[in-house]
Amino acid sequence: MKCRHRNKRSFAWVQSQGPQVNWVKQARWVENGKFATSSGVSAGIDMAMEYEWHRDAAWDPFAKIHGLV
Repeated sequence: MKCRHRNKRSFAWVQSQGPQVNWVKQARWVENGKFATSSGVSAGIDMAMEYEWHRDAAWDPFAKIHGLV
C-alpha cells in the first residue's frame, strides 16, 4: 500500500530546509496574519474553499459579482 501522506512523511526534511520557520506537526492548515499554508493538496482545498449548501440551483452570487446577470 502506497503512503498517500508524503508531506507528513517528509516532515523532518522539510523542517531542516527552513530552520527559521515554525513548522507545525499536527495541522491541516495554519494561518499567520495575511499568510496561510496547508499540509497538502486536500488540506489546501479545505483551507481555501467557502462552502455553503443551497437547494436552489439558480442561487449564484458569483455570477452577479462578475457582471453575468
